[in-house]
Amino acid sequence: MASGKTPWPMRSCRRADRFQSRVVTSRNPKLAREAEESLTTKQRLASPWERRRPRTTQLRDMGGVSHQKFSAVDPDQRLFQPFPSQVVFENYVPRQFYIATLALRNRDRVPRLLNVILGNSPYFELISPSDEDYKVAVGMSSTYHILFRPDENKDYFDELIIITEREKFFVPIRAIGARAILDFPEQLNFTDCPVRFSTRKTLLVRNVGKREACYSITTLSPFSVDPSIGTLGVGEAMEVTVEFHPPKTGVYSSPMIVHYDTGEDVHKSLSGTAVDVNIRLDKSSLTVEKASITLSNQRSLVIHNQSAITAHFQWKRFVDQEEEERQKLRLQRQEEDKLHDVPKEHGVVPPLREHPSLPLCTFQNQGTEVQGDCMPFCNDIFTIVPMEGDILPNSSLEMNVIFKPKEARVYQETVYCDISGCETRLPLCLRGEGVGPHVELSCDQLSIGKVFVGSTHSYRVLLLNRGVVETHFSVVYPERAVGCCFTFTPREGMLLPFEHQVIGISFNATVLGQFTEEFQFSVKGSPEPLTLTVSGCVIGPAFHFDVSCLRFGEVSFGFPRTLCCRLTNASSVPFNFNLRIPGDGSGAPSVTSFAQVSDSIGLSWRKRARGANKPAEFTIRPFTGTMCSEGHLDIQVTLCSNTVKRYKLALVVDVDGVGKELLSLPVRARCVIPTLRVLHPAVPFGRCSLKVPYQQMLTLVNDSNLPGCYWALPQENKAAAAVWYSSPEPRGIIQPHSSVEIPFTLEVQVTGKQDTVARVAVFGSKESPLKCYRGELQIRICQSSQRLQVLVLGHGLEPRLEFSPSELELGPLLPQSCGEEGAVVMKSPCEVYSLEFDEQHLAEEQLLQTLKDDNSRNSLLLPPCAPGEKLTVEAQGRGTKMKVDVVDPPGKVVKLGNLWTGQTVKKIVTIANNSAAPLAFKLRVTSTVPELQEAGVLCLKPSKELKLKRRGDTCKVEVTFCPKRRIQPFTTEVLLECPGLVRSLFVVRGSCRGSLVSLDQDHLSFGAVVHRSYTCQRVVMRNTGDRGVRFMWDMESFQPDFAISPTKGYISPGMDVPFVVTFRPSKLSQAVQYEGLRCFIQGSEPLLLTLAGSCVEVPDTKETLTFTCNVRERQSQTILLSNPSSEAWTLQPILEGKYWKGPEFIHLEARQKEKAYQVTYRPLTMSSENKKHQGSIFFPLPDGTGLHYHLEGTAEAPRCSGAISRQVPCRISHTELIPVSNWLHRPQRFLVVIDMLKPENLESSSVLQGCSYIDVPSSAKEDYQLTFLSYKEGVFSAKANLALEYQPLKTGESTGHLVLQSSDLGSLSYKLQLKATSSRPEKPVYFRTTLGSRQTVTTKIRNFAQEKTEYLLQTDCADFQTAKSISAAPASSGGSDLKVEVTFEPCHLGEAKATLQLSSALGGQYCIPLIGLALPPEPQGPFLIPAGGTTSISFRNVFPKSTAFQYTVKHPAFAVRAPGMLRAKSSTTITVSFTGGRAPVTSRLVVSCPGGSWIYHLRGLPSTR
Repeated sequence: MASGKTPWPMRSCRRADRFQSRVVTSRNPKLAREAEESLTTKQRLASPWERRRPRTTQLRDMGGVSHQKFSAVDPDQRLFQPFPSQVVFENYVPRQFYIATLALRNRDRVPRLLNVILGNSPYFELISPSDEDYKVAVGMSSTYHILFRPDENKDYFDELIIITEREKFFVPIRAIGARAILDFPEQLNFTDCPVRFSTRKTLLVRNVGKREACYSITTLSPFSVDPSIGTLGVGEAMEVTVEFHPPKTGVYSSPMIVHYDTGEDVHKSLSGTAVDVNIRLDKSSLTVEKASITLSNQRSLVIHNQSAITAHFQWKRFVDQEEEERQKLRLQRQEEDKLHDVPKEHGVVPPLREHPSLPLCTFQNQGTEVQGDCMPFCNDIFTIVPMEGDILPNSSLEMNVIFKPKEARVYQETVYCDISGCETRLPLCLRGEGVGPHVELSCDQLSIGKVFVGSTHSYRVLLLNRGVVETHFSVVYPERAVGCCFTFTPREGMLLPFEHQVIGISFNATVLGQFTEEFQFSVKGSPEPLTLTVSGCVIGPAFHFDVSCLRFGEVSFGFPRTLCCRLTNASSVPFNFNLRIPGDGSGAPSVTSFAQVSDSIGLSWRKRARGANKPAEFTIRPFTGTMCSEGHLDIQVTLCSNTVKRYKLALVVDVDGVGKELLSLPVRARCVIPTLRVLHPAVPFGRCSLKVPYQQMLTLVNDSNLPGCYWALPQENKAAAAVWYSSPEPRGIIQPHSSVEIPFTLEVQVTGKQDTVARVAVFGSKESPLKCYRGELQIRICQSSQRLQVLVLGHGLEPRLEFSPSELELGPLLPQSCGEEGAVVMKSPCEVYSLEFDEQHLAEEQLLQTLKDDNSRNSLLLPPCAPGEKLTVEAQGRGTKMKVDVVDPPGKVVKLGNLWTGQTVKKIVTIANNSAAPLAFKLRVTSTVPELQEAGVLCLKPSKELKLKRRGDTCKVEVTFCPKRRIQPFTTEVLLECPGLVRSLFVVRGSCRGSLVSLDQDHLSFGAVVHRSYTCQRVVMRNTGDRGVRFMWDMESFQPDFAISPTKGYISPGMDVPFVVTFRPSKLSQAVQYEGLRCFIQGSEPLLLTLAGSCVEVPDTKETLTFTCNVRERQSQTILLSNPSSEAWTLQPILEGKYWKGPEFIHLEARQKEKAYQVTYRPLTMSSENKKHQGSIFFPLPDGTGLHYHLEGTAEAPRCSGAISRQVPCRISHTELIPVSNWLHRPQRFLVVIDMLKPENLESSSVLQGCSYIDVPSSAKEDYQLTFLSYKEGVFSAKANLALEYQPLKTGESTGHLVLQSSDLGSLSYKLQLKATSSRPEKPVYFRTTLGSRQTVTTKIRNFAQEKTEYLLQTDCADFQTAKSISAAPASSGGSDLKVEVTFEPCHLGEAKATLQLSSALGGQYCIPLIGLALPPEPQGPFLIPAGGTTSISFRNVFPKSTAFQYTVKHPAFAVRAPGMLRAKSSTTITVSFTGGRAPVTSRLVVSCPGGSWIYHLRGLPSTR
């Protein structure tokens, strides 16, 4: 701190007795602090000082310098106590000598050595009591003098080094020089300033101190100071602007602290009052007329600014700043979570060096959100133009609300206008209805009548677009079988306005029967599809036989018989047919009699070899072929029966592609075996020689009407027989009513009389062959020994009984069923009937079968009857058990699952009849659950009576579950009902998840409410369902008397949402009732609410409040309010009268008593005696009542505004600016009258003059200039002020001249040295968007160029784009705003910074910092892909260079096709295909590269087949 001058020579030490001068007394810290507090601000600045504790640098070893190694003084304290702790010189004059004293006291119990050394400063000298070190006695002090001689009035500093036996410490020496003093006023008030608006006051501040002021000024929000830091020379002045920007109404106060570079702080007081100004919207809700989708409609809106400020407005999304900050913080957390989740999805954590911007996001996001206005109103449906701007004082601004719907539905949105001057944002409810495309079908029903199966028919319908927008349509096919037979051309396409599209319909029938199909035309943008109903009947080809029955009659066993018929096609379509006879055998063809006659093998006729299957006895020629249209075909049917029975069959026709057994022709036949007899049963050969063949003829007679086939059976055991016989023609056919002779050859092998029996068999007969009997009859003659041998020959016939029917089946019968009776007719061809023989025969044969139990049979012995007599038999048996089982599903439990509302599930149940009897029954569902009793919820198909054959016949029953609302888990039985019996067959289990939203009450009664008052009640919505849903109240139906909050939202499962219903009647009425107020629930029926109340008159005035004050002054009175209820109240008083004001809201806690509400009376005009100012205030209470007060005010004459006193030097002109306020809402012209009070007559040597009038705009303030000039001393009322404004637009230095002209004094010339430095950067502009997206922000600069100019724009980062140049119109006197649009398109994650430079030859340069934050891309989708189809996803390479991308899909059902390398800033299309399946599939596509990753959610739809 030494100056350039040579100081007065001095030594470092000097004896005190050799110097005599002024002495500066050492300061006592306690006394000095008390004296400091008693000083004024100016005195404190003139004599500042600072206490410093002497610092200790090191400790020494006492053993090396003293025998006393131990001390009684603590080690943390010093052996010598300095007083004072620092040496201070103040209020000194340059080149004068000053002396200060320092005392060092020995605190130890033994004498101690002391040495004091001064630093190297030439301005200080130490005068010590001794030239060498010396010991100081116990408790004694050693006094030193410090000599100070300054060269300048500035600060000096040095230190004394104190060395003792134990330590070394320092005592500072400080000389405090001159100080700077800025003459700020002690208090600065801002009265009645608009809220959320910047009010500025400019102060002329001078440095009245003796030193250049290097200062910094700090204050608290909502106050700010500009400039807040700077330098001001001695005696110089500057303008300091204090700005008051209150965020809310109320009273504010804050200290303003002026920090000097010398360490002193000076405190000033700032205070202000913030009020709301008169700015409003012309409407609080706006309904835009209906608009078609993709088109727009608009409506105007006006903002009225009836204040004296230029209000800035901007449309916002949220109701206040706090809600906006919460949303910003929520978005910030979501984006941070995404930043952390992206690396985890790929299984790696990126190193910190590769992502340097990621940690910054955590700390900088919140600041970026708060500083950057990233939450303006942004909506694709509603657009407000302009979104922000300024409104001049006492003017209005008209803006347009543009409504552009995307769907055909009602849109409702609430936006908020953030206007400076208003504490709360002004709400605006926007409502509009989107109208879908007006598309119609030329017909909605198409009847095609009867068509033949397999035929193709074509039809046409017209799709008409009656609207003004083009739209896309597509045909939706039903999932039933008949729907696949239709083909629509075209299936989809675009429909232009007022045009039509011809839809071709092709129908190729493949399923028979009546049908009704509904085809839907999905029209994009229309909430409901168009439906085309197609009905008709598909019939098979018409064909018939020319006979009604094929009657073969009786046919002989083994003899073929052929019948012919003709099949005729009466339709116009050909078809392929197959003919067959169900019930015919599937084995080898039947054997004919002709084959038996020619058979040389000689198989046994009674035991002929048969296969495992029955023989095929019918032959059809042709059995297959093609029938031409309207043609015919002759068919031959041949029956060769190998079974003795009656035939009741049918010839059926199967048509390929149509069905089976479409036509049947009855076939009737009976197979019998003709009865053959031997004409002469005994064939005598007489006497025969041994081994000589003899031949005789056997006559066989056929008395029947049918031919027969016979065979003389060969001799059995011929080698052992005594007689050999054979026939050279053993086989043959005998025609009806004819006979045939069969030759027999006999050869006797043994002598003697021989008999033998030959057998003849009939083809097909199961009876014993025909026998020839031969025997001898011995006759004995009485009284004689002679016996005569008589040969007896005969033919025996077996008795044969025939029954019709041969087998009578009764039953089986189920319990409780009626019995059955049957008749049997017995026939006997025998002439001789023996009871004994009949009993023996009947014991061997089963004549009648009847049911005894489930599987046993019972035989019934018939009594003898004459031939042809009818025998009536009543057969009775026990009933069988009913055995009906459920084959599938096992366990007899049908599990329907847990569905969502709107879903449908179908289950198949297989039922088997294991009873021995056929069964007819119905199925019925029994349930006590009301939801299941609704039509179509739980159905069984078929619903009609079911019939099952016995022993294993099955049928399938379809159980359909289509719930319409939420159903708790249920178990219900399906009953089987048949005559006389009801039993449980199987059990159905299931449940339905869905939303079950209800109100705790559907009727609210508010009672009587005072007019202009209101009352509230609560209603609670509960969601007892399984999923959350959205809700929205129909607000139009509540108006104008009711309101509900919230109006829409989301309710989660198990959640309660309370609603506050407010009844604020708009007019007097004895009964106000609103019925059927709807709350729309997503996916469910709307909830209904009924509200009722009445409106009564306002009660009489409670009391009158009287106000009296001077005009343009205030008087306030309080009204005591109480809240007797248990809930807090927020009241909004209704204040009438333009001169009274009060808080817009007042809050009363529950049970709070006598809270004061302040009403302020501020008249702007004087009142007269006969006409006082009138007003009223009404407090609407939430209980429906109200308090009414009458207000009466008297405004007296105004008082003097104040006195201004200034001291002005002679011969210097002085101008005083007197603020003049216009308190009215219209412009005013004030007449100025100057009255000189002292002296009464103003001499010519003094001038006090100003304009004779001044114009002041409405609610504004103007300065009136009053000029004063005097050539001699005197007392006048004036103020001197000379303002010179310098506003450079470009940097650099320049010079100028200021010339003041005076007729008396001449001209005064001043040379001006002007220097313009670079302007400060503008406020930073913040951006926040995702990688791959763009964000455009509009910022402003203040253009001061008085001529039209062009600004060139340039940024130093490629992520930010702007126009190359913008044009600026000539600016007004105070400058004009110039908007600049900047687009941020990041190419990397993290933060990006840039600087936007705007330069103009006339307007100068501007620098705008740009800060952008790039977040990871947000997931997109889901993209719906039909089974077997594809979808396209647009993708763009956002990086500035060619980049390789990888495409990954986790689920194998999806396939991706896209280029791997993309050029910089180029776009492509990603094609994703889905193979399909029975269930929907969800996956995601990840497009990754080193710079980031993009996620697209995919959803594959199930196959419709």
